[in-house]
Amino acid sequence: MQHHHVQLLQHFQRTLVRINDLGALPPVGDFLACEARATSWVGPETWRGEVLIIRSAPDADLEVGLFLAPWLIETFAQWSEAPFPCAAARWSHVSAVIEGLSHFNLLCHAAAFERPLTQLELEIQADLDRFSLLAWLLHSRTDRAFKRYNPAELWSFLFDSPKLSDVPGSIEWKRYRTAFRCARTLTLALLPLLAADRWHAFLQKLRTLYRLPLSAKLTLSGQLG
Repeated sequence: MQHHHVQLLQHFQRTLVRINDLGALPPVGDFLACEARATSWVGPETWRGEVLIIRSAPDADLEVGLFLAPWLIETFAQWSEAPFPCAAARWSHVSAVIEGLSHFNLLCHAAAFERPLTQLELEIQADLDRFSLLAWLLHSRTDRAFKRYNPAELWSFLFDSPKLSDVPGSIEWKRYRTAFRCARTLTLALLPLLAADRWHAFLQKLRTLYRLPLSAKLTLSGQLG
């Protein structure tokens, strides 16, 4: 992988760390897996383009890796130069990279506190992180073209219609649908804070959500929904 791509991924990883106030986490660049290594670990799963790899090592420790396909990273690098708006076809690639960074951060954060983690929790946080990262970029940019987009339009772009690629009714499809619905409800409740430009209150809510256990996230989503 090209050095500037590694630096770009680590920049956005640090942005997510800052948004969620996670402290010091290992740099994702140290854990990026090439396609050959990822295929040897997880086989055909690499077709998705983004795979968080966790497996037991012979010494009883866990081996962790993140595979991001070159075509995803290339699109992400192009997008980073003008991050919003984004055509739907390109966004699916960008979204996958943000998902991989989100998964890696949450895994490292949970491991630091010896907290168990489920696939559903990873997917919920990925949806939350996609929203918070775009909100961060929207908040920090100053050019007029970017400021044309308000938080409600940003939310609609992400959550108006689910984009599920797995077979309907499959375990994966049900998990992604549950995660999408949960994140959709939780982020909708945060929109008034963004609309009122209460940025610090928005971040505080995001950071609280990050640290809630899965059961509490689902309960809160059910209450808000």
